[in-house]
Amino acid sequence: MNESGGVGDLQAKLRAGIAALRAGDRARGRNLLLEVVAIDERIEPAWLWLAAALDDPADALAALDNALTLNPNNAPARERRDALRAQLGLAEPASPLPGPPAPPPVTPPTPAAPQTLAAQFAVDPDDDPLQCPYCGQSTAESETRCPHCRRSLLMPGRWQGGSYLYFLLILLGLNVQGALVQFALPWFVNLLRGPWVESILKWAQLGAGLTDVPWPALAVRVLLLFFVLVLFLTDSRFAFPSAALVLLVDVGVTGAAWALDLIPQPIALINLALSGSVLLISLAALFSQAIARERRFTQLDRKLFDANGYYQRGREYARAGLVALAAVHFQKAVTLQPRTAHFYKALGLAQLQLGRYAKARQALEAGQSCAPEDGGFARILETVEKRK
Repeated sequence: MNESGGVGDLQAKLRAGIAALRAGDRARGRNLLLEVVAIDERIEPAWLWLAAALDDPADALAALDNALTLNPNNAPARERRDALRAQLGLAEPASPLPGPPAPPPVTPPTPAAPQTLAAQFAVDPDDDPLQCPYCGQSTAESETRCPHCRRSLLMPGRWQGGSYLYFLLILLGLNVQGALVQFALPWFVNLLRGPWVESILKWAQLGAGLTDVPWPALAVRVLLLFFVLVLFLTDSRFAFPSAALVLLVDVGVTGAAWALDLIPQPIALINLALSGSVLLISLAALFSQAIARERRFTQLDRKLFDANGYYQRGREYARAGLVALAAVHFQKAVTLQPRTAHFYKALGLAQLQLGRYAKARQALEAGQSCAPEDGGFARILETVEKRK
């Protein structure tokens, strides 16, 4: 695998390629999908859609073979591959991995031009990352609400807070420096006590109150502001909440101290201006984070590595009502561990909820062959037959 390009860019290219094919721009869709498989050859939907985008039947067959290597249990892809092989007059190879019962023989189609042949083997819409993660129906990438089930297609998204962070670092840095000056200034005043110092203090309207502020309180303020600054510099996820809390306390204490004449007015105004600005920006950033949204796509979570992980994530999605997204993860679990019966049962139930009765029956029959003693498969199969 070539490591160029991040996962997010790769998925964006996949979606753009699919959208181009659905819009009829086959050349652009084909080029984008070729870029995807060149970077990561393990993305099954890319091979499936590429098979529909290629004009040469032999190239389309190679793409389907690659998809079936990744997921030998993809019955629609296997049927399309078998029909293509029959079209090209090729013998059927043995299946590389055990899978569910073989589909019924496919009648070879009549010869067709490459463009017609590619359209005939259009990709299975269930492999489309643009399908609604709830109901599995097709959606456009620009839609924020499914036109079929009317559920929101948005989820909490990545937050871009560069401008907030830029201004916060400037103001917080000034605030820390001001706190250090306020902490050290009484010591210098006492050390350099003289007529000229008194005149400067009088001119600045600081007066005797400057030396009356307890130095432990000033030290605590310096440490708290410096702690918040370090959180921002280390990109901690607690930086904005911590800043809001610390600066809220600082503004309250400074305001109360000013009202009680415990600190001179100029210092109070400087502290309130700096701390208040940081507080307002922190609160605005927290609000911006809370409302940040991005489109949810029906695709595998890329941070999972084993069949049980995909199965557990699928269960989480199923409990949240994201049935199509759950089915994608159950299918991956089946692919990685094809002899585990309860993976098939979960996949069959998800396909049943989505109204994909043929796929539900296929998954359930495959699971039943793995665990014939489990009567649950027969009961679910009866439900599938009733709903067909």
